[in-house]
Amino acid sequence: MTNIDTYNSFKTSLWAGGTTTELFIWPIDSDFKTGNFQFRLSTATVEIEESVFTKLPGVDRTLVLLDGKMILEHTGHHQKNLAPFDIDHFSGSWETKSKGRCTDFNLMTKGGIEGKVSIIDLKSYIEEHIVLDVGQHFFYNYHEPITITHSGVFQIASKSLTRISTKSKASQITIVSKAACSLVCVQI
Repeated sequence: MTNIDTYNSFKTSLWAGGTTTELFIWPIDSDFKTGNFQFRLSTATVEIEESVFTKLPGVDRTLVLLDGKMILEHTGHHQKNLAPFDIDHFSGSWETKSKGRCTDFNLMTKGGIEGKVSIIDLKSYIEEHIVLDVGQHFFYNYHEPITITHSGVFQIASKSLTRISTKSKASQITIVSKAACSLVCVQI
């Protein structure tokens, strides 16, 4: 059995350097500020040239740059120069600084939850066939509307999040876009 849900109404809040938009949080009734979540998907705008990430002990983070440029400096660990759709994975307990104005996508996991982030590059009008393992799969299309086909056709607007839950066996979907674009994909 496969369920497909699309989300396009989100909660946006301010932080010291811009805005953050919560796309999805699990469990549904959890709250980021209290920390009682297992995983969270969000986007953020960074509107200042330099910022310091809030430390989040016990949280694993994966960041995907959506637009702009960013340098992430993880004190005592590594530094990464990010261009659009580059990915960096790091511990929320690390001291992390960023340089550059941008928009990014974030996956935060905790409590033994594992998430895998990947990018699918779509070409104009070329179908991409994807086999989904059992679990929850999220697709964030930042730039362009897309069409997902699986036992029906789903038109997905840009800046929307689509969740596909596969419960009993692997399932195949087809994704197509009218224009070339990149999708952020998260498997939990």
